[in-house]
Amino acid sequence: MEFTAPLKLEECSLYSAISCVSISELPVNERVFNLFCVTSGKGRVTTAFGSFELLENSCFVAFPFEVFSLTEDNNNPVIVDFVSFSVTAGKYQQALESIRIASLVDSRRVFDNPEVKTVVASLCNEAQNVESKDLLSLLCSQLIVYILRAFKDSISVEEVKDEGTAVGMCTKIMNYIDSRIFNIMNLSEVAVALGYNYCYISSVFKKVTGMTLNRYFLATRMKHAKKLIEEEGLNATKTAQMLGYSSVFSFSKAFKDFYGASPGKFKISPHDRKK
Repeated sequence: MEFTAPLKLEECSLYSAISCVSISELPVNERVFNLFCVTSGKGRVTTAFGSFELLENSCFVAFPFEVFSLTEDNNNPVIVDFVSFSVTAGKYQQALESIRIASLVDSRRVFDNPEVKTVVASLCNEAQNVESKDLLSLLCSQLIVYILRAFKDSISVEEVKDEGTAVGMCTKIMNYIDSRIFNIMNLSEVAVALGYNYCYISSVFKKVTGMTLNRYFLATRMKHAKKLIEEEGLNATKTAQMLGYSSVFSFSKAFKDFYGASPGKFKISPHDRKK
C-alpha cells in the first residue's frame, strides 16, 4: 500500500509497499530509496550512468534523487513488488552511500537476491496492517542488511574503503545538482558551493563514478526536461528557460543528441493527457 504519510519505524520511514504492480503505476518518490523486484515481464531501467535490462526475479535499487526511467516490453509488461523508504539510522546511511557510488556504473545495479525478494514480499503483505509496526521495523532492517550484502558481495573492499572522502564528495555533488537543477547555470557554481576547485571535483567525480561531471549534469537536466514536456505539457522554449539554457536551439540540440528525437516528439497533446 501507499501511505498517506511516511510510516516512521525504528531504522527507517516506509513510504510504499505494494505487491504485483505495473511499473507504469508506481508511486515513485525521487527523494527516497525505491526498490523494485520483478515478478514477471521484461523491461529496462535507464540511469544517468547506463541502461540495464530488467528480467523476472531481478531487483533494482534507485537511490535518493537519482535520475532514472523505466520502460517495458509492450508484449511482456513488467510487474513488480515495490518498496520505497528513507533511512533514518546513521549506522546504515554511510554504508548505503558507499554502495551508491561504488555500484553506479555497471550491471551490478540489477541483481538477483532471493533474500531481498522474500523480505520485500513480506513487507508488501504486512503493510496492509499498520498495527504490526514492530514486524515492519524488523523487516525493514532485514531489507537494508540484505541490500548491503547483495551489493558488497560483488564490490571489492578497495572500492568502498574511502567512504569519508571521495565517495562523500561525490554524494554531495550529486545531491546538490539533483536538488537545484532549475537554479544551476554552470557547474562552477557547484564547486564554489562545496568549497572546492572545479577541476578537482571534476577529476574526483570521474575517477569514482566512471562518468564525467558534465555528463551527469546533462543527464539530470534531460530527465527533468522530458518530464516537463511529457507530464506538464511545456513547449521547448519554456523548458529551455526553466533549465537555464541560453537558447531554445541549444536546448533542442542537446535534447535530440541525448534522446535521439526532438522535444516535439515527446510532447503529448492536452487531449491525450486528460485520458
